[in-house]
Amino acid sequence: PAAEFLTNKYLIAKASHVGFYALMAILSAWVPLERRYRWLMALFLIGHAVGTELLQTALEPYCHRLGSLADVGYDCLGILLGAALSWKWWTKDSG
Repeated sequence: PAAEFLTNKYLIAKASHVGFYALMAILSAWVPLERRYRWLMALFLIGHAVGTELLQTALEPYCHRLGSLADVGYDCLGILLGAALSWKWWTKDSG
């Protein structure tokens, strides 16, 4: 419903998704990898985002949460934001 987008709980939850994955992307820029393998870090983060949502769906009877494709989208937005903010380190060659 449209009213769901206006609640503080919703905004905080989605901002947390974006912020957490942005932070992970920024921190992963410091991993000593050659520039040509950097995309693997982003792929790993995307896999983590998908995996956690699938796990929430699988464990729904126990944790009472469902995974959400929208949350994966917010996570990917965070990864893009984090990579953009740390682009200098993402493009730096460690070798």
